[in-house]
Amino acid sequence: MYMANNLDEIISQSGMSKKALAEEKGVTPETVSRHIHSKISMTLQDVEDYARILKCQPHEIAYTSPPIPILGAWVTDPVTKNMKLINRFQNDKTYRKKGIRLHGNYNEDWACIYWNLDQNTQSPWRHFHDSLTMIKIGSVTDNKIDQNAIMNKCYVMTKAGVMLSGVLWPQHHNALYTLTDVIGVPEENRILTDLDILWAAPVAWFLQQRRLETIVMVDYESPFIAKHYEKIIAKQSLDRKAQYEKFYQVNMNEPVANSKTDGLKIVD
Repeated sequence: MYMANNLDEIISQSGMSKKALAEEKGVTPETVSRHIHSKISMTLQDVEDYARILKCQPHEIAYTSPPIPILGAWVTDPVTKNMKLINRFQNDKTYRKKGIRLHGNYNEDWACIYWNLDQNTQSPWRHFHDSLTMIKIGSVTDNKIDQNAIMNKCYVMTKAGVMLSGVLWPQHHNALYTLTDVIGVPEENRILTDLDILWAAPVAWFLQQRRLETIVMVDYESPFIAKHYEKIIAKQSLDRKAQYEKFYQVNMNEPVANSKTDGLKIVD
């Protein structure tokens, strides 16, 4: 099976003719056409050659959709060895303004959670290392709870600004929520009650054996996240610090901001 690619669009953007491209690459126009229509697969060398000639990045040719932005990452705390979900990337900039190139078509309100876990721990989730969780984050623009997140696996943001993942349940006696099967927290926090939720986004799918897929991590600043940054990335505050440390049982080192505006800045 041959994967669709973006070669035809990149050629059009370049202004170069297909005949001239074929001559520059040293192949026939028929070969270029067959690459465009995925009649034959391009090798990595083919992609690099086309990128060099067309003055673009290889991933711009190999994939048809824009990158899926990395919204958060599961990592291992270096001190406690507990898992934690980071999404401000204040200390670890590995995933800041990064995206995942993946074959297929995706809307701009898709984002992914990257799993990067220390394999030398006893964490029950360590076998999820190098996985991807895809979520739909359109609900965050209105600070609402997507109904598809109710009683399903989802990612949520508390009003204090802490991102969590689990199965979301409304509490019938008040306007708060319970989160069960909470991921990445110590056993005593696997069920969290009386949560004041800002938004909830359902898990669309989970890609565990990521190495078996043709994907690549690239530099990418998502226009969607940039536009809705203040709703997606909570500002640092004393309430956020206290709740984050309570749930994940780690120490948060990011300084608390001096103002509401400063709280949205990423500390360099």
